[in-house]
Amino acid sequence: MIEKPARQINTVIMTFIILGLMACITTPHVSTKVENGIHLEQYKTYRLQPGKIYSEPGRPADPAGVEAVLKSDIPKELEQRGLKLSTDNPDLIFTYAATRRLEHTQEEGWAYHEGIIDLMAVDATGQKVWSSHLQAILDPSDKTYRQLKEAIVRAFKNYPSVK
Repeated sequence: MIEKPARQINTVIMTFIILGLMACITTPHVSTKVENGIHLEQYKTYRLQPGKIYSEPGRPADPAGVEAVLKSDIPKELEQRGLKLSTDNPDLIFTYAATRRLEHTQEEGWAYHEGIIDLMAVDATGQKVWSSHLQAILDPSDKTYRQLKEAIVRAFKNYPSVK
């Protein structure tokens, strides 16, 4: 009789551990950097320059889906901060590079897909003023790009509003 409740408790504990690990795995890691001496709030206009999307040979990256999210969500974040789109002479040019690769672990013997996106902004002189590195283990069943959208929001979280 004592074994049954102990087994149930162990099952509950293992369930919480697995759910916790899954949450960590699917949460994107985001690091953002503003270059020294740069005051982002001084820039008022932007343009999004399409970047590159890479994938390992034989591994589909769905570049059209990824690019569609980048082209819609980056401007949305910038415009929420007061920046205006300018195709002629923008203060900032934002671009990106995206990579999807298959990673293998030696210890556990399993593989997973990792997504990496580097965002960058340069000013009119070509000087890099802002960058963000997004990294996540991808959920292959996620057709809504939830992780990518979440990572973009987090990348711009501390981006200041235009003065």
